[in-house]
Amino acid sequence: MLGGFVMAGEQDKKGGSPEKFSEQLKGAQRLASRLQRAVRLSQTTWRDMREVDLYISSHLISRTANALDTVDTLLNRSRSSQTREMLGQVYIDLMSLFGEFRSLEAQGYSSLIEPDGRINPEKLDQLIDLDGDLASNVVALENHVTGLNRNSRLSISSYDQIHSIMGIVVELLEERRRLVESNPS
Repeated sequence: MLGGFVMAGEQDKKGGSPEKFSEQLKGAQRLASRLQRAVRLSQTTWRDMREVDLYISSHLISRTANALDTVDTLLNRSRSSQTREMLGQVYIDLMSLFGEFRSLEAQGYSSLIEPDGRINPEKLDQLIDLDGDLASNVVALENHVTGLNRNSRLSISSYDQIHSIMGIVVELLEERRRLVESNPS
């Protein structure tokens, strides 16, 4: 269910400790369990859904921050004005996404809860699917940007691929916002 949020073997790529990975995996499993219970019972608590909102926002912010760090490093190393201009635009766009992901803390699963504690299971399923797609695309974006660091160059096709992924992320965020705002509570 939350497979896009924690992937096996990621601690090796990021240089994180196995203990930190284990802690992240336990957190993802706990939240997945809460989401499954909410879908099954069509009822939940604000606290449980708020925790899910914070976890997802934190994950997306962390991934975007990694990509921003990489772009910043590339900007500092780049000598070509064309490359610096492209990287500058990528940096600005990533900062915009970073801000959007911060707002997810206040707009998400907890927004779907009705005053009596009920939650629409169809909307919850839709939001889970959207967030899974969002997480997968943000991971792809991060991987693509960090791949540039290994190649030490930014081609027009790489730039276009980055912006294509960003376009998908923006569309998913808009769809997510419409879903959350359509809740009558």
